[in-house]
Amino acid sequence: MPTPEERRELRRVKRKLVQDQYRVNPPRKVAEPKDNMGTVHILMTIALFIGLFFIINYATVTVISTWNITKIFAGILAISLLVPIKWYRKKLTMNIYEFFLLSLLGYAPLLTGVYFAANYFTRNNEHTEIYKIEQVEIHTFYSDLILENDTLSEYALLTSFDSRDSSLYKGRTKAWYLFEDGGLGLKILKDKRAIP
Repeated sequence: MPTPEERRELRRVKRKLVQDQYRVNPPRKVAEPKDNMGTVHILMTIALFIGLFFIINYATVTVISTWNITKIFAGILAISLLVPIKWYRKKLTMNIYEFFLLSLLGYAPLLTGVYFAANYFTRNNEHTEIYKIEQVEIHTFYSDLILENDTLSEYALLTSFDSRDSSLYKGRTKAWYLFEDGGLGLKILKDKRAIP
């Protein structure tokens, strides 16, 4: 165990070594890079609203369950998170939170919306399908059609309707649907109605 004098001497030697090191290689103040993410934030916000607009307009007429829409969104999000952050940091002052938000609020909604828009605008092959109505469940704000063998029950777009329109479905025996095949393999609903 060193004595107090030896400890003082060690501190003095250490201080002298550090001072000599600073004389040989003085520390330089490096200016922090200026934050240049403002434009990216604006573009991310614009992409979010464009993506939501496309999803609301085109996914709502596509015959797909909400769970499958969520899976498409999550898949695109996962792919966008695979891009290394160091590629962004070559030109941008991006931190890890901005990287995640760019993928979550920028790429994922925009590319999901573009997917549904592309499916909608490349549609063709109009055809009809008819299903037997087993029951009409009327609720306060919306009502549901229960089709034969519980067909199409996972697609609220096809089986739900406004309760104010219940007179159009009461006493009817069949549900008639007019579809078009989307270019990316998802059906597009053009019209639906109940027939005698």
